[in-house]
Amino acid sequence: DRWVGGVLSGIGAYFGVDPLILRLVYIVLLFLGVGWLIYIILWIVVPPAETAAEKLEMRGEPVTVENLKRVFDEGSERFKSGAERVANEADAFGKRWSGPDGARRQDDLRRGAARGVSKAVGVIGKLLGLFLLGIAVVFTMMLLGGIISGGVITYDNVVGDGTSGYFELGGLIFNTASQAMWFVIGVLFLAVIPIVGLFIAGLRLLFGLRSPRWFAAALSITWFAALVLVFILGARLGNDFRRSEPMRTEAELVQPTGDILYLTNGDRRPDTEHWGLSVDDGELEWDVDGLFTTEDSIHGGWAELDVVRSPDSLFHVMVVRRSQGRSSKAALIRASNIRYTMHQQDSLLTFSPWVSFPKEDKFRAQRVRFVVQVPVGKAVHFSGTMGFLLDDVDNITNTYDGHMVGRTWTMTEQGLSSDARPGDLTVPADTTTSTIEIRANGKKRKLTVTATNGPVATVQAATVWRGIPKRKADAPEPVAFVMPDLFNILFQHI
Repeated sequence: DRWVGGVLSGIGAYFGVDPLILRLVYIVLLFLGVGWLIYIILWIVVPPAETAAEKLEMRGEPVTVENLKRVFDEGSERFKSGAERVANEADAFGKRWSGPDGARRQDDLRRGAARGVSKAVGVIGKLLGLFLLGIAVVFTMMLLGGIISGGVITYDNVVGDGTSGYFELGGLIFNTASQAMWFVIGVLFLAVIPIVGLFIAGLRLLFGLRSPRWFAAALSITWFAALVLVFILGARLGNDFRRSEPMRTEAELVQPTGDILYLTNGDRRPDTEHWGLSVDDGELEWDVDGLFTTEDSIHGGWAELDVVRSPDSLFHVMVVRRSQGRSSKAALIRASNIRYTMHQQDSLLTFSPWVSFPKEDKFRAQRVRFVVQVPVGKAVHFSGTMGFLLDDVDNITNTYDGHMVGRTWTMTEQGLSSDARPGDLTVPADTTTSTIEIRANGKKRKLTVTATNGPVATVQAATVWRGIPKRKADAPEPVAFVMPDLFNILFQHI
């Protein structure tokens, strides 16, 4: 009479108490939060009653020969009665299934099991068919929305006249209009045929409708043909993105009068971080505010700006134009055709996020990156509206680009810092030593000049050389000439 460990039934047998009463008490203790701990302790402490003597002790009876004989007889009787009951049940079961009606009973059982399995499979199949039809309807609505909003979908800001759709937009990417057309057709077939297959499978499972075999074969062949077409056109297009070539040029920059160069943006890049599909009043819209075309050019709002340390004591602006191409030469030609906008007014430098390139170049990931080089000890100030233009500008505090705007950042030996001030830093001098050979009286002489690059390059020292000696043997000691002025004038322009 054990439920878990037999602890309560053993205690009840020892004290002559009904185990049910002890179990009810234990349930109360269990709700109080201590029942489980008491039960575990008793389970460990109370030994199990396995032998006849231990069972007598559990019941509180003395261990005598007569009691042991009685326990043994009771156990034998229980075993005998249990065995007889099992034998009788087995005999009755055998007679029922091996008699004249046994075969019929077996057939009925098999048919009943088959009918049950068939009904279960039918219900599952109908549920699956309903599920497939639901998925097909959802995909159909999405596809129709895309087709209606795109073939008929207008990109007013792409061409400006509201007539551009998937095919026209593809013409900005593919080399020819026919390639764009066939690519879009192939993609549509790849999307439509699986939806048709979902409809057919759902109707077959739900209503038992069957389509002709040739129809399924035609759909399969058409889908694989569209897959091959899209793969070939995609491979051709991908070949035009195989090489990437940058073109680095230094923009003309007038050094500011102070130690701070102010940076700002000329115009904003509207919502270019939120391209994608959206639904407005039940109408599907595609946000491509970062892309538009004119008669002969493609314009994109994806220029970027970075700030690094200058190699000397001057401000510089490096412009890195980059494009993709079938070859490095083709990529370089496309990069050279990229146009950008940057202008300076005193200490204010204005950048535009918009870049443009000829339509003939197609879209090949053309982009522009402005790199402002700041000397140690000088600073830049980002206007509060140019956060979208910054691209992972390094600084010693790991401040995000969006949090760097509206503040002045000074270039230190470790990098940009918003805590340092331009006038507080000592700028190390860049020293250059040059050696020049001159010829005097048919002999070569060397002149060593040490120059320091600061705001103005100056000559610090020059080698002193002796003049041309006289031919007479009794000539006095030659006079030493110092020529710092000549070389000072010369090296001030280096």
